[in-house]
Amino acid sequence: MLGFVENLPFKDKAFDFVIASHVLEHSTEPEKFLSELQRVAKAGYIETPDAFMERVNPYKDHRLEVTVRDEKLVIRKKRAWQHDAELVELYEHQAKKWVTSETIPNHPFDFHVRYYWQDTINFEVLNPEVDASWKAIEDVSTIKQRVYQTSAKQGVRNVLRNILSQKKRNKNIDLFNLLRCPNCHSEKLTKLEEYISCTSCAQQYSIVNNVPNLGL
Repeated sequence: MLGFVENLPFKDKAFDFVIASHVLEHSTEPEKFLSELQRVAKAGYIETPDAFMERVNPYKDHRLEVTVRDEKLVIRKKRAWQHDAELVELYEHQAKKWVTSETIPNHPFDFHVRYYWQDTINFEVLNPEVDASWKAIEDVSTIKQRVYQTSAKQGVRNVLRNILSQKKRNKNIDLFNLLRCPNCHSEKLTKLEEYISCTSCAQQYSIVNNVPNLGL
């Protein structure tokens, strides 16, 4: 199922628990993102890089700095991919190789937000007036690193996926009955072979390789 978290194609409280792992920091509209999570689920888990790490080691497609204070998500929207170019250069020149190879692997939770919630998400956006929809810069080094990591670990991942696979269970889940139209929010949908159609607003959503695309 494809869609945007800011406008999820699911009915209210369709899920008991949702996981948003390293997704929130990519959103330009964190208020809508978190509102939709609360709407479609009863509880959940959110994980992102911590704001400190995002400040010194920013990603070119991350739009938010997120941390936790007093059990509240504190979010700052980024005006550009990096806040302080001089700080980033100093960190990369001297400390990055040690932090990423030794410190973070040994203390991963100190560099990431790990936030569980139930019923409501307690959060604050410190600068809601900022437009974080700037054009992301392609990070070639990150892409190369991901390709290398994927090829190096693919064999282990395939074994674990086969052992822990939930495919048999998932086949019994009727996901269609949990959907609503992201355009008009009607629950009156019809599923055909190549698309899903909303009978209320006539919006159609394509199905490619058995994967419905309800992103708007």
